[in-house]
Amino acid sequence: MRRAGELSLREQKAWMRVFHPTFNCQVKNRALTCHGTVRPTPVSREYAMTVICEAGKKPRVFVIGQLRRRMPDEPIPHSYSLDEPCVYFPSTEEWRPDMKIATTVVGWASLWLAFYEGWLATGDWQGGGIAHSENR
Repeated sequence: MRRAGELSLREQKAWMRVFHPTFNCQVKNRALTCHGTVRPTPVSREYAMTVICEAGKKPRVFVIGQLRRRMPDEPIPHSYSLDEPCVYFPSTEEWRPDMKIATTVVGWASLWLAFYEGWLATGDWQGGGIAHSENR
């Protein structure tokens, strides 16, 4: 059951269509899945991104097959895995169900990718954040 003010998955899909019309979004089996591309800066490469939000859970972002480590054993900062960046800290209320994924999570992911590109080039993570393990 939704609380007052929470956006449904269909409402989230509609907001994605408004703010990111090139993303392909579907609501199926109580989950919103959106596929699209972002370019964090004008000189950045384009990244394919998937945002998944299951009913009653927080959204997750995946950048499939495009992220790489600087060294084989060096983890990517602020990520859960090679494909899943940590764009917000889930145990806080940085993201809430009354917020639009289109105006928060997608933007945060794009900003994370800009910091990732800087880290890849220099080895220095400028994005701040809370240190954590790869586990969610």
